Amino acid sequence: MNWSTKPSPPKHSAMDPGSTRPPQETAKKLARWRRWLGFEQAAAGASHSDVELVSGPTRTFADETALLLCSRLQAYALINLGMLCFFFAISLLIDHLLLGFRVVAILVVAGCYAVARWKKRLTARALHGLELTLLSILVVYITTMMAARIIHFANIGDAISLTAVQQGYIGGWVLLVLTYGLFIPMPWQRAAALLLPVGCAPAVLLSSLQWLRADVDNVFARDREFGFTTLPLVAAVAAVYAAQLIYRTRKIAFEGRRFGQYVLSERIGRGGMGEVFRADHVLLKRPCAVKLIRPDRSVDEQTIVRFEAEVRATARLSHCNTVEIYDFGRTKDGTLYYVMELLRGMNFDQLVQEFGPVLPERAVYLLRQVCGALGEAHASGMVHRDIKPTNIFAAERGGVHDFVKLLDFGLVSQGDIDQMPDQGSFGGSPQYMAPEQFSDYAAADARSDIYAVGAVGYFLLIGRPPFAGRWIRELHTAHAHQAVTGPSLLRPSIPSDLEEVLMRCLAKLPAERFATAECLRAALDGCACSGQWTSERAQQWWREHPPGSALGKSPSVETLS
Repeated sequence: MNWSTKPSPPKHSAMDPGSTRPPQETAKKLARWRRWLGFEQAAAGASHSDVELVSGPTRTFADETALLLCSRLQAYALINLGMLCFFFAISLLIDHLLLGFRVVAILVVAGCYAVARWKKRLTARALHGLELTLLSILVVYITTMMAARIIHFANIGDAISLTAVQQGYIGGWVLLVLTYGLFIPMPWQRAAALLLPVGCAPAVLLSSLQWLRADVDNVFARDREFGFTTLPLVAAVAAVYAAQLIYRTRKIAFEGRRFGQYVLSERIGRGGMGEVFRADHVLLKRPCAVKLIRPDRSVDEQTIVRFEAEVRATARLSHCNTVEIYDFGRTKDGTLYYVMELLRGMNFDQLVQEFGPVLPERAVYLLRQVCGALGEAHASGMVHRDIKPTNIFAAERGGVHDFVKLLDFGLVSQGDIDQMPDQGSFGGSPQYMAPEQFSDYAAADARSDIYAVGAVGYFLLIGRPPFAGRWIRELHTAHAHQAVTGPSLLRPSIPSDLEEVLMRCLAKLPAERFATAECLRAALDGCACSGQWTSERAQQWWREHPPGSALGKSPSVETLS
């Protein structure tokens, strides 16, 4: 055997969602690009838990519009900057026409891009000013260049080139008006105030040149009435209509994220029966999490029954270590939702994946609280049947850190609330399921949850579940017949009394395990390291290890490979 001071990387099975997660640095780069392009995103690198680390105020529709406007202005300015630089390079090779003016226009557009890109916390007024500046310089640029080209070819008597310039720049006006109306988010009133005058500008310019110069008038006489110069105005009307359609669609989509007195913001998780969104109560301004199932997700009746049972089961529990339910309802379109407390912190899977296996005394501290939540559930006749790291949260609550919250009672068993899986399948997470839950799902009882708690404790200390496998049958065989490798053989610093507690939880026969969660909690209290991890140590640890600070690197832990 070889000694090592670093843990072996967790071995993911094919069923482990963490195995498909990109490296954290790659995920962060992807997130930055998505933010730059203005795409909405979920938390980068999030595991498949129901609640993730969240922060920040609720966004209103005006806030969302401002964020979108900022990102669109960046992209729009960058595109036009490239075009201006291209035409500047062409002018250097051909006629050097108005080079100084071109340089000024390039600098102004580049400045607009820089402000939108790097200036933080721009107000709505500042964004509208930036938008107006960008549109104005583009209008001034195309107007000046069009007039200069027409005068140039009129002076040399080139009627063919003069007509070509008119048609080319009219096409440029149409492109400017349409792209601006379609690309920049704004209501129709603002679109009309900006784009209709721009659409009229080419006709005004050409009419002025025809009035001032007879040679220009002779060439363009045929277009004096309802001619080619009306195209930008037609494009402006179309752009105003399109801008209104897009704006209204966005507003409808925003209102669609409103459920009763709750307004949804970003998605913060995805569970087995739906999605979880960060939300705020409209009147109380209280942050919360909303879990929902939409009717367009092709869910069956069994899933809806499970969802409602999860709400009823969780709402009946009042233990401080069980996630709290605030509200439940169904919208007019049939969407089911329930509102729960918003947790700040990490689930056990995220905690171990990001910072490595925990200290034995911390594992005891966390598992004791899990036992408290399960104790109330078992006393009420409930069996959770899906205890796993992603369903247990190490949260911060009222200034107390490492405050455990037990989630997801979607597979709860309680009298008439017995959510049985479909025939020929089972419910639960195979890496943490008791042997009897594979073969006789209905026979799972409180001792099955005890087995899962032991498997979670094993994961906290070692960084992987007791058994790993690619197939359900393989995992079933392992849980039912293979001996569990003692945690101290993989990590010698684990105390023997704590190892004995976990190994008893992981006994193959239910009768050999702890009979109740209270018995397990008493056994954990009897461990020598119990009490060594305190709320003060937890607070200090979270201060030194904020989520995301590990960059995917686990700290050094004594293990045996």
